[in-house]
Amino acid sequence: AERRKESLRLLCLHGHGGFGKRLCDQLEKTFLRMARSSPGKGLDDLDVECRCIDAPLAETSRRKEGRQWWRYDEGGNGDRPEDWAEMEVAALKIAQELEKPDRPYDGVLGFSQGAEMVHTVALLAHRGDPRFTG
Repeated sequence: AERRKESLRLLCLHGHGGFGKRLCDQLEKTFLRMARSSPGKGLDDLDVECRCIDAPLAETSRRKEGRQWWRYDEGGNGDRPEDWAEMEVAALKIAQELEKPDRPYDGVLGFSQGAEMVHTVALLAHRGDPRFTG
């Protein structure tokens, strides 16, 4: 019997100072390495599609393409009212991306600051925010 390849579609959110293409390149290498190192364990039948989007705000201190989901203050904190407003801008961008595709995402994956945005999306969905409950 021929096995059907499983397809997993992920929306991916990079970390502070990163950008979408860089994260997608890193994830592609990681998934390829996993499949090659585990022959016969089912990972070779997994097809992962990653859609990595850029955060809405520039953060070019480390690389010219760098982005951020919200800004930190001078002390490295992100809990000022303007930070929450920027997080809302970022959440809206993610919500719009989740609404776009003909085929829905199977999950949202985030690295570092992107993982904090995944937590924000999960929290908003849990609280019944209609942008994330569809």
